[in-house]
Order: sequence, then C-alpha cells, then structure tokens
Amino acid sequence: MRTFLRFLLLTGIVGAATAAQAQRRVNQDLILVPELQVEVPWHARDYVLASYNRVVFPQGSGNGSGGGQLRLGYEYFWNERWSGGATLRTLFSGAEGLGDFIGQPGG
Repeated sequence: MRTFLRFLLLTGIVGAATAAQAQRRVNQDLILVPELQVEVPWHARDYVLASYNRVVFPQGSGNGSGGGQLRLGYEYFWNERWSGGATLRTLFSGAEGLGDFIGQPGG
C-alpha cells in the first residue's frame, strides 16, 4: 500500500511539472462578432429563423479582411419540452480558411 501511495505522489508531481512546462502565453487583438437574428412564428407549433454575423477587427488588426456566416433554420415543437429542427449555414470570408474559429482552416 505504501508503494502505491508513493507511486501516486510521484505521478502527480511529474504530471504537474509537465503541465506547467506546456503552458505558453498568447496575445491577440480584440475581435468582435456582432450578430443579427430574426425568428418568425410559422404555424401554430413551429418557426423559422434567419441569422447573420460578421467578424470585425476594431483596431484594424488581423489580416484586414473578416468573415461571417448566414444561417437559415426551422424548428418544430412537439410539446412544451421537446422540439426538433434543422439549420443551414454558409460561411464566407475575405481571407483563406476562416472557419468557425478565427485563423482555423474551414469554410
């Protein structure tokens, strides 16, 4: 039992030291993503929605060209607790590979 406790203690120390060495500091400029969303009741139990957002670099940082996305969706309510639907989304960008996260591949 004592050997097992020593093993756990040693594993914890080595694990903590490895995690501390893996940290690094990242500095990034401010990025804003304002969004406009409209929801319209369709029939008695469903609605449609449209959403548009745009990536904005307020200080002129980044690569100078933002991106954004347009979403169109539909949702149906079976009862007060359950609903289901679908969303179509298109991403657009003035730069290459502006996916869900700034600077990540995708689009």
